[in-house]
Amino acid sequence: MKKRTFFIGICWIGVYLGACGKQTAEAGNGSVRQAAVESGSTLADQDKDGQEYERSGMSNEAEAAGAQEHISAQVNEESGKTVKRNDPELEEWKQAYLRYLDTLEGAGQCAYSLIYVDDDEIPELAVDYGVDDVGVRVDGGCRAVLTFHDHDVEVWEPLRSRFTYIERGNRICMVYDGCDVNEVFHSEDVYMIQDGKWVYVGGGRYSERADTSPLAMWFHDDDHDWKLVREYSWNEPDEAVSGTEYIARLEAVYPEAQRTEPQNYYRLDDICSILGE
Repeated sequence: MKKRTFFIGICWIGVYLGACGKQTAEAGNGSVRQAAVESGSTLADQDKDGQEYERSGMSNEAEAAGAQEHISAQVNEESGKTVKRNDPELEEWKQAYLRYLDTLEGAGQCAYSLIYVDDDEIPELAVDYGVDDVGVRVDGGCRAVLTFHDHDVEVWEPLRSRFTYIERGNRICMVYDGCDVNEVFHSEDVYMIQDGKWVYVGGGRYSERADTSPLAMWFHDDDHDWKLVREYSWNEPDEAVSGTEYIARLEAVYPEAQRTEPQNYYRLDDICSILGE
């Protein structure tokens, strides 16, 4: 009888302890829920042990929208201005140009202009080297000209050369001047936009050097009065042409009277503001 009574007592103690443990666990879970609500944190619906948690904050849709807004409102590191690169209300070409500027090394030291090379409604973005400390443009040559077509940006890089263009005439020309020990040279290469791509149209070059032929040197008696020789060529591989032929061919693809240069240049923060409108 005593053994039976002792056994029943042990069972009641086990039941009592189990009930206390359950109450403690429930109280602990309640504390977790309360802490999550108070902190505003968002927890997973269910952990590996099957415990359920409260979800606080936004719905899935609102979270996704907030994340997209965070991505869209990027800050240009050099200008310090916030411009929405993926704003659905911002035209696609503007978004594309802004993304290019975000990745352009040394963007803060460049000058920018919007020009119309071809005759569509989307301008080209010209990027020139050189802006001094007070914001005045220094002629360091052209770094790139961007055009946008069919959801894509095409970049023309004229190798730090000057450029001119025919507004809405679909012609742009890389103009380069250089020199060697005994020679100066000049080149003009004309491009156009075709299906959103920069396409070479034609161009030529000429060099000017002192005439050092034996006959010329025989009659030469002044070190500063050399007779100059100019040689012209057209396209690649170079085709030797006369000066008259060179001018005629260039005029046919790039009329001199219609050539112009960008009139307005902007610093990085200003061009970003313009594109962000």
